[in-house]
Amino acid sequence: MKLRVEKLVLVIGVLFYIACLYIGYIYFISPSYSYYSLVNLHPSGSVKAVSVILALIPIIWSESTVTRPSQVVYWLLYILVFIPSMVMPDFVRENPLDSFIFYKLVLLGCLAILASVGKWKNLKIYPLRIKQAFVRTLLYISWFGLFGLIFLKFGFHFRMVNFYDVYDIRADYHEEGKGSIAAYAMNWQSKIFNPLLMGIGIINKKTMFIGIGIVSQLIIFSTTGQKSIAFSTLFILGILWCVGKKGKNFGVRFLYSICLLVFACLALDFLTGGIQYTEIMTRRLMMVPGILSSFYYDFFTANSQTHLGYSIFSSFVDYPYDANPPFLIGEAYFNNLEASANANLWADAFSAFGLWGVAVYTGILALILWIYDSIAKHNHFLISVVLLAMPIWSLIDSSLITTFLTHGLLLAIIINYLLTAKKQIKEQK
Repeated sequence: MKLRVEKLVLVIGVLFYIACLYIGYIYFISPSYSYYSLVNLHPSGSVKAVSVILALIPIIWSESTVTRPSQVVYWLLYILVFIPSMVMPDFVRENPLDSFIFYKLVLLGCLAILASVGKWKNLKIYPLRIKQAFVRTLLYISWFGLFGLIFLKFGFHFRMVNFYDVYDIRADYHEEGKGSIAAYAMNWQSKIFNPLLMGIGIINKKTMFIGIGIVSQLIIFSTTGQKSIAFSTLFILGILWCVGKKGKNFGVRFLYSICLLVFACLALDFLTGGIQYTEIMTRRLMMVPGILSSFYYDFFTANSQTHLGYSIFSSFVDYPYDANPPFLIGEAYFNNLEASANANLWADAFSAFGLWGVAVYTGILALILWIYDSIAKHNHFLISVVLLAMPIWSLIDSSLITTFLTHGLLLAIIINYLLTAKKQIKEQK
């Protein structure tokens, strides 16, 4: 009986979430951005019904309570990537039930694979025999060292930045930091070390750590103009609240938190007569990545796939284009050579190898999460989650390879492994 109630609550939440996405797109975003390919081709009720059913199917196997970090990742990808990829493309496709339906079905299978990771038997991973004091010292030195690289390259900035003024700041940052180690330092500081500080502060009730983490994020936002960093503090705090002490009802909590966020943006825009709240939050975080899935599918179905020829494998592949996939899509669909239309991990996987690439990338991510779960069983659950949260958020609009190397997923695995040292050494004595 309890399970049935939980499933019903999830169904209601997903339907409400989709309804809010529909309302926001139809009444706010499409009228203002139709010139920018965010059109409304008025999909039929039957088309919408098929997409909504596909969005609801994962509830059958979804477990709201989480006990492993991979299960948290599953919920983030389900709500923030999978559902928008199911329902948003209908508005921009002339025939939403064409071959794109196979892409949706593959994503459904991929989500089922990721859901299963939380039930895999953990690997036996042996810790490094080092003292925790050494690990803490190493992390402190890394935190200061990364900020040192950032300040040397970009200078010190701490200012209040209007969200509509960030584009110039972001352009300057990309121009100045292109290809530099300081750009990597910026990503690792904002996505790993600062969230880790906040997480440790919350768990150990150390207000100073929380404050330092928040201020550090504001400094980086002032330098980069990246909105994701500005919202990262709320995201981290929200994830920790949803996890709670034992991960009970995480799925329900996270789903309804996102519903509340999207609905609040709609309500504020209705009251103010503008679109700024839906534009800043819902459009970029959920709507656009979902729609870009359609654009990526069409472009790389009609044209050559990349086979990762633009990446670290460029020496082994003959790349057929003169720009990376996000800029190809920006030029083709937004008529803007400088628009970087970053999509989610699955859209990027399709651009590289088609539907097989989507499946293979999901398998690789599943293996990464399996390893991470096996490490996390020896660490504080909340610490393991907070280390993983921002890199996984990056998968909403980044490739798996970029997230692994640039956005800190590999670093999160390494740090989580180091943080298990003290407990493991005691157990083995």
